[in-house]
Amino acid sequence: MGRAGLVKPIDPGKTCLTCTSGEGSLCAPLSEQEVRTIRAYRSDVRTVPAGGHLYRQSDKPGALFSIVDGWVMLYQVMEDGQRQILDFALPGEFISFQPVTGVEVPHAVQSLTDVAACVFLQGSFERLLREHPNLGAAMIWLSARCEARAFEHLCNVSRRPARARLMHLVLELFYRVNMRLPRTGEDAFFMPLTQRHLADALGLSVEHVNRTVRELRQNGLMEIRNREVVLLDVAGCLKEGGIDPNAYLPNSFSARRTGAGAG
Repeated sequence: MGRAGLVKPIDPGKTCLTCTSGEGSLCAPLSEQEVRTIRAYRSDVRTVPAGGHLYRQSDKPGALFSIVDGWVMLYQVMEDGQRQILDFALPGEFISFQPVTGVEVPHAVQSLTDVAACVFLQGSFERLLREHPNLGAAMIWLSARCEARAFEHLCNVSRRPARARLMHLVLELFYRVNMRLPRTGEDAFFMPLTQRHLADALGLSVEHVNRTVRELRQNGLMEIRNREVVLLDVAGCLKEGGIDPNAYLPNSFSARRTGAGAG
């Protein structure tokens, strides 16, 4: 994996069985024994300090990464040198899933916090899906959810005004972190993003983001302080940003499997 000098082995005490990635992950519908089976296919577990890269644009990672802990951003540097943040990956989500093995990736992945990730070599992961078809079904669901989120991001940067863009992204991240919509009254969550990150994700200038954050705070809707987003008026935030929870729901495959087992 090119230019990955900041990647280092994780504490061996950190394993799949201690993962807290929750219902949104490939492993969510699995038993403890099945999770142990997955570990036989995993090549490594790695950590990257905040600001480091799992891989860079035009690298050939040759592996898939499942985020166990922390936040990363996927971004692309454009021809004029500007950065467009494509998405944020949270615990339980896969990155670097390429349709063709050995090709250069068109984006980079940088850690926003200290990150731990399971590493699956491409060949090992393909063998895992062949030998465990239930995981293939879960992977299809994960890919479909990622596609739905990409469609929402496209609508965000192309059609929504600045206030709605920012509020929609905040609500999306809240939902992905908590697997629920915010409750009435006030609600809050940890978000390790700077205004520069928000600007590069939303297609706005930092100055525009700053004005919009200030305006939302003055209107009693939302404020950001010390890497925490506080939704001051949940009903107002939902009206401002709008969100389709179906794009971020927990693994429906997991729910179906659990229901079938209960019957």
